Amino acid sequence: MTSQQKAVANEKAGIDPKDQEVMGTDEKKLMIEEILISKNFAMVHNKMIPAIKEGIWGKAVEHLWLLRSTYLYSFENSLKFLTKSERVSL
Repeated sequence: MTSQQKAVANEKAGIDPKDQEVMGTDEKKLMIEEILISKNFAMVHNKMIPAIKEGIWGKAVEHLWLLRSTYLYSFENSLKFLTKSERVSL
């Protein structure tokens, strides 16, 4: 997949272009890890859906379950904003 195709796929998934750089490198933290470290609930709430999509796209299942166990209510409410295929892959 070319970088342009990845950008289009990320745009459709609702991932911010600034966060695409995070997804492309292993040195940077996943958005899920940023949420788990953060104590700011507003940041957690704003980044939950893109973080879930990033976790699905990156096959970070163990990170997704950790995110779910930490923020159960927000995680479960965010699932309704995912596409059916994204919900099935969880």
